[in-house]
Amino acid sequence: MHRLLLLAITLSLISCGFSTEPGKADKSANLASRLSLLKKDLPGPPLPALDSRRTVRGVNAQGVLLLAGGERVALAGLDCDARMIAYMQALFFGNEPDTLVYLPSGAIVKGVSYAYIWAITAWEVGDPDLEFAPAIHSLNETGLRSGWCQPLDQDHHHYHSRFVAISELYQ
Repeated sequence: MHRLLLLAITLSLISCGFSTEPGKADKSANLASRLSLLKKDLPGPPLPALDSRRTVRGVNAQGVLLLAGGERVALAGLDCDARMIAYMQALFFGNEPDTLVYLPSGAIVKGVSYAYIWAITAWEVGDPDLEFAPAIHSLNETGLRSGWCQPLDQDHHHYHSRFVAISELYQ
């Protein structure tokens, strides 16, 4: 039964990947090529160990995340609008809340550590025989790609050039 379900999901995903509008595949290939060059020329930080996951206890109106251990972290190098704040609230306070890992990448200002932050979604399928790797994505880059955040030059932030390049790719 599980194999049939996985096969059906796999076939569904494969068929979705081949239904593109004319010209859209070329645009996607061009973007993928440019992203590949960006990763080579302006690499991002290493992903911290997943055993350092943190639970978010709150998100304030400025986008500062209050973590279970009392730490306060915010997205380094970005100026974000309310849509990014709403996105983070949905991630960390939805039905299946995400956790996060972070790597400080900016100054500590008034007790807030500015950081490169990754959200981690653990897939709970209700069957102990099925196990999926967690989905991991950079909140900083999601903010840039969505247009909800703009690059901001901050003291001690190491990835400003990368953020400017990502923002330009998605404009």
